Amino acid sequence: MRAILIDPKAKQVMQIDYNGDYKTIYEHLSFQNAEGMTHKPRAFDVVRTPTEGDGIYVDDEGLYAPAEDKHWYNIKYNDQDMMLVNRSLVIGCDDEGNSTDCVSTVEDIKQRIKWGIPASWSMASV
Repeated sequence: MRAILIDPKAKQVMQIDYNGDYKTIYEHLSFQNAEGMTHKPRAFDVVRTPTEGDGIYVDDEGLYAPAEDKHWYNIKYNDQDMMLVNRSLVIGCDDEGNSTDCVSTVEDIKQRIKWGIPASWSMASV
């Protein structure tokens, strides 16, 4: 099924094929960290969006990574900004909770994203 991978380290948004197996979400959220080791999430969470059932799957422990392994981005829906860290995966969801093709397109997501931490943020709060 159609999903969208957001990679703030590479500053890329790309459509991918998601096979529906939740275990592959961990693979999609993994990345090479500052030491050249592969960072593999141990848990993920879903951020709801107001886009007809799409959810953004994120590394649930991404905020605990060392500063050099945090890659931030801001995604905006309506007037609400959401700061997220590291790779994310946009997957659709039906009324029964089953994964479906995402409604969002790569272009939709690209228009909503700003890479990095806003200059107005204090690093002490991150």
